[in-house]
Amino acid sequence: MNGLVHRQRGEQGFALIITLLVTAIIVSVLGEIVFSVHMDTTATAGYIDYKNAGIMAADGLPVAVAFSREINEAGYTYLEKEGGLRSFRNDRGALDVRLTDESGRVSLNAIVFKNGEINQDYYDMYIRLLDELDLPPSLAGTLADWIDADDSPRKDGGENSDYYMSLDSPYASKGGPLSSVEELYLVKGYGQHEVNALKDFVTVSTNGKVNINTASPEVIKTLSADITDEMAGDVISYRAGTPFENTADIRKVSGFEQLGFNLQNSIVVKSDIFRAFITARVGKSRSAVEAVFENNKGDSATYYYRQR
Repeated sequence: MNGLVHRQRGEQGFALIITLLVTAIIVSVLGEIVFSVHMDTTATAGYIDYKNAGIMAADGLPVAVAFSREINEAGYTYLEKEGGLRSFRNDRGALDVRLTDESGRVSLNAIVFKNGEINQDYYDMYIRLLDELDLPPSLAGTLADWIDADDSPRKDGGENSDYYMSLDSPYASKGGPLSSVEELYLVKGYGQHEVNALKDFVTVSTNGKVNINTASPEVIKTLSADITDEMAGDVISYRAGTPFENTADIRKVSGFEQLGFNLQNSIVVKSDIFRAFITARVGKSRSAVEAVFENNKGDSATYYYRQR
């Protein structure tokens, strides 16, 4: 009798163990299912946020164009009042639009005329910028050779015959204007150090005239060898209180009373070409657009566009 009771208790205990094991397996499987569903839902939501951020960033370009038109309503271009930044927030996400003025930079393409001859005024400006940034002046010669259509190297320059076609992986020089600042990486003498030093001070999109309302001190100094650090700082201080409404106003700045006459053909106070940095955020996703566009007479044209 006792043996039967012990056997029944043993079977009941074994059944209980089996039941607990099955329950544990079911709970584990259900947990995996719930986790998988959660991960799939999260991934889907993240993908949707990523796509929406990309759409919002792309939609920011018309906002940038409208912003530039509003800035120019005064008859001159001045960005420092608002830092060139507009921010928008709503339930959908966040959008930041920041503008910089391409005419506040030194034009790389302007150093050479269309016929291949050196444009001495703008060539000298570029030489002064290179000096300001502690870069070798020979970079001006190699850039001029890259842009001009002939194959005759200048002093310290580089053409197909003496440089590009003799490389381990040869390629031809452009023989025309640069399409982007990044193209400098192809030019003799320009590496990461040189391009990083130059990228915030140069452009490929303007005719060379510099906007004194938006130029940095480094760029202002390129306008003449007679402009000192102090004089460049005085231009920045003056426009902070009273932006320049016409080019003759530069003569109101201390030190520019006479020099200002000589700068009239090199400066402007209004710009039509801007670079937009657009950032959109939706959830944890982010998308950014960088674009260069011209806003002139109510129309706009995009010269450069990159989304990432």
